[in-house]
Amino acid sequence: MPNDALNYTALVGELHGLLIGGRVTKVSMPKKDMVVLTVNGKNLLLSTTRCHITTVIARSPSASFGINSQSAVEKHPFLTHLKKHLSGAILIGITQIPFERVLTFAFDTKNDLGYHARKSLILEIWGKGNIILTDEDNKITDCLRHMSLDDSARPLLPRMPYSPPPCQAKISPHDFVKLVTDVKDGNIAAQFSKTVFGLSPASITEVVFRTQNNLPDLYTETANPRPCATATDFYFTPYKHITLPVSHFPSLSAAMDAHFTALETKTAFDTTAAALRRAVNAEISRLKKNLSTFTEQLNAAKDCETDKKLGELITANIYKLKNGMSQFETVDYYTGGNIIVPLDPLLSPAQNAQRYYKRHNKKRRAAQLAQTQITQIEEQLANLDITAYNLSQCTTTDDLADMADELQLADAKTPAKTDKTAAAPVKTKIGGYAVYIGKNSVQNDRLVRDMSPNDIWLHVKDLHGSHVIIKNLNKKAAPPPPEIIKKAASYAAHFSKGKDQGSVSVDYTLGKHVTRLPGKALGKVTYTGQRTLVVTPQAIE
Repeated sequence: MPNDALNYTALVGELHGLLIGGRVTKVSMPKKDMVVLTVNGKNLLLSTTRCHITTVIARSPSASFGINSQSAVEKHPFLTHLKKHLSGAILIGITQIPFERVLTFAFDTKNDLGYHARKSLILEIWGKGNIILTDEDNKITDCLRHMSLDDSARPLLPRMPYSPPPCQAKISPHDFVKLVTDVKDGNIAAQFSKTVFGLSPASITEVVFRTQNNLPDLYTETANPRPCATATDFYFTPYKHITLPVSHFPSLSAAMDAHFTALETKTAFDTTAAALRRAVNAEISRLKKNLSTFTEQLNAAKDCETDKKLGELITANIYKLKNGMSQFETVDYYTGGNIIVPLDPLLSPAQNAQRYYKRHNKKRRAAQLAQTQITQIEEQLANLDITAYNLSQCTTTDDLADMADELQLADAKTPAKTDKTAAAPVKTKIGGYAVYIGKNSVQNDRLVRDMSPNDIWLHVKDLHGSHVIIKNLNKKAAPPPPEIIKKAASYAAHFSKGKDQGSVSVDYTLGKHVTRLPGKALGKVTYTGQRTLVVTPQAIE
């Protein structure tokens, strides 16, 4: 994207008209590399990756789901320092180092004695950029990232003089435009991408395109920007070599805000989804390991009846057994053949019989406990399989918030009601009837709880899928026509694990015949009076 020095040249002119003379009324730090100053009622976002006026204050990815805490950011020492020195300050100037992504915001503040003092907030916008506050003597009072001589050739530490980044050994864009006409063959943009400073590859390509086609110089457009954006990039003015559809914005800040908000929303979604997937997979791995352990215990306890039989054989033959015997042979009354019964020569015959009985009882109890655990684990794995499927269907951060709730409730000893409203279920209409489709177990549970007795409930048969509700609030009204139910059934098939199958069986019944299962996983129900339709999965039109 052209998030280059040319873009910020256009932005500086825009910020001048909106912020100069404004007072800083609030200083915040939503993320560890981002500062937001509220000036003239507008939020000026300063980050090591961007700078613009914003209407959306981004938080650290996944903070809403308890994955990352904001408390550490809110207590950041640099934030405390900025609040002390810039709260109530007047913004008096915004400058840019020519063709560099370095912006300086000059403020008129008051020192501890109440005298006017000048402070400058310097923003360096690149991968390892920085935000630096300097005093009127150009000495650093503090900065976001402290850089010592061991870390960088340009140290940035409190009480040291601030020095701007060293000049690059490259030509300026003005000289570059003159050189374009001297190169006749080859990929001009590729030839000069490493020799011109201040321009991104997209801007270099645009300069070449405009020069070769006798179009206005790109640099002159910074004085009168016409912000726009494609689906993946933003531009301070329409780039002529870009043929993709563009959307126009009233300001460059609005274009940048929309672009970065969408980008950060996607990043937050991907980060949170990945964290939830890791949590689900880790729990599945843990349960499978426990399942293997209990299965081994169950298999080891399967011969408990043999121990009981041996104890009974000892008891039946105790009259002819003597102390010190290591074994004896007798008739196995279960099979009719002979059997050799091992004995402990240190124990009496009666004690040997009790030893076998105790071993039998111990193995039987272990088998019962192992079977109970296996049943519970298999149920938990089935629920996690549903959770993993629901997670794959999430499309918004609100959906992920529901999934986080679902995982928290799954960890609870007693499942609770989910009254918190995060994401709304899918809502559509079929022939005038409102149809609701849950996208996860939390939404499914909510739909069933709020369902009316005359509503039509639908769900795929013997597969994981969404609960689908056709609202029919009028008790005296006739049920929805068959074609409405069949259409809703095709939606239920689409929002299920059978969506890739050619045909899927879908059960439907009245809401009054559907009962939630208390103490079970969210969305678990039992139902009666159902009918079954075989439909082809169909996405919502």
